[in-house]
Amino acid sequence: MLTKSPTKGTKGVRFVYYTDTPVDSVALAGTFNNWNGDRNYMNRMEDGTGWEIELPIFKGRHLYKFVVNGEAWILDPLNPSVSEDAQNNSAITVTEDGDVLIRTNDISISHPGYMYENFMALPSPEWIKKSVIYELHLRAFTDTGFRGLADKISYFKELGINTLWLMPFNEVGQERRIGTYGDPYAVKDFYSIDPAFGTKEDVLFFMRKSHENGIRVILDWVLNRASADHILTKSHPEYFTHNDQGEIYYDVPLREYFAGLEFSNRDMRQYVIEAMKYWITEFDFDGIRLDDSDITPYDFLTEIKQALQEVKSDLILISQSYDEYHHLESCDLTYNGNPRILIRQMIEGTITQQDFITIHNSYKYSFPKNALRMNWLEEKEQSRIYEYLGVEHAGPAASILLTLEGVPLVMMGQEFNENTMETWTSLFDEYKTQLGFI
Repeated sequence: MLTKSPTKGTKGVRFVYYTDTPVDSVALAGTFNNWNGDRNYMNRMEDGTGWEIELPIFKGRHLYKFVVNGEAWILDPLNPSVSEDAQNNSAITVTEDGDVLIRTNDISISHPGYMYENFMALPSPEWIKKSVIYELHLRAFTDTGFRGLADKISYFKELGINTLWLMPFNEVGQERRIGTYGDPYAVKDFYSIDPAFGTKEDVLFFMRKSHENGIRVILDWVLNRASADHILTKSHPEYFTHNDQGEIYYDVPLREYFAGLEFSNRDMRQYVIEAMKYWITEFDFDGIRLDDSDITPYDFLTEIKQALQEVKSDLILISQSYDEYHHLESCDLTYNGNPRILIRQMIEGTITQQDFITIHNSYKYSFPKNALRMNWLEEKEQSRIYEYLGVEHAGPAASILLTLEGVPLVMMGQEFNENTMETWTSLFDEYKTQLGFI
C-alpha cells in the first residue's frame, strides 16, 4: 500500500485515496481540470481498499481536492502540503521531468528544496521590491471615478502606500449579469473604460498625478475569460472555448456569465497582448496583475512578459498563483497567504513563533532563489482580517505583514477595519469603503 499521494506514475501523476467507509465515487478536481468535480473519476482498486487515478499533468504548482460521492470536497489525507491560498487545498508541484514535489516543514536553508537548489528567479526592477501595494476598486473608493481617485493621492502617501492596484474598471458585460453592476471581472471590451469612472483624459490625469507623487499603478487583467457578451464573441467566436453543443462557455463551474478564452488560437493571444500594450503605451501603467494565472498556459505567460518588456523594460507582472515556475520566465510576484493562516494558528496556540519562522522558511527555500512573494492578510476572495482574527489582533497582524520578507498587499478598507465588504462579490452591487466620508 502506498504511504503517500500523489506520486510520479508511468503516464503522469498517480493519486490514491483510501477509505474504511463505503464510498460510491471519488473524483479529482483541481487547477489542472478547472476545478470540475464531475470529470476525472478515480477507479476502485482491485483489492477494494481505495481508489486511484493517473493523469498527465503539466509542470508547476497544482491545487486539488478529492470529491467524495459528488458532495464532500476533502483534502488528500496522504499529502501534508496544504496551499497558502487560505482555501484549504492540497498542493503539489510537478517538475519538468514529471517528478512530484511535496513541501514539508523540514525544508530549510540547510535542506533546500529542488526549485531553490536548481533555479534562480528572473530579475525584477528595484521599485517592486520596495513596494507596499494597495488594492482598490474605483466605485467602492470614490463617487467621482479617476478624478476622485486622483484627489486621494495624499491619503495614500500618508498611509505609506507607493503602489496602487486598480481592480478592473472596464465596461462590464450585460448578459447573465449578477447584481446591479455585475462582476467587474466580466469584461466586455479590453480596451474600454466604464463611463461611470471617467474618460481617457481622466485616466491620464490620474496616472500623471500618481507618477508625479512617486506612486506606481498596476492594472488588473482578466486573463482567462471575458464576459459572455464580449465584443468579439460574435465577430471572432474562434477566440473562445466551446462546449460539446458548440456554444461559447467558460470551463469553470458556477461562472456562466463568462466566455473562456481559447489559448490554442494564436490570433486570440496576439489580440490580448496588443490590448495590454495599449494600456502601457497610452497610459504608462507600471505593471499588470494576472487574474487566474494558475490555469493559464506557461508559454502564454512567457509571451506576455517578453512582449511587454519590449514596450516598458521595468514593467512587472503579478501572478495570482502560488506557482514556483512562474518566477522563472514570466512573473515578478506570486501570491502568499501564509501570514493570514499562520498568525491565526499562533493566536489559537497550535503553532509557536518558532513554528511560524520554520514554516515561512520552508516556503522560501521551496521557491527559486530570490523569488518575490506578495504577502497578504486580505484579498478579494477572503473575509476581512479583523473578522478572521478578531479586531484586537488586526493591528499586530498588520505589523507582521509590513515587516515580513516580501512585498505586502493591503486591501482597500483594511487599514481602518472596514466591516461591510465580504468578498469581491460585494462589488456586484452598491458598496462603499466609507473612506470618502472620513
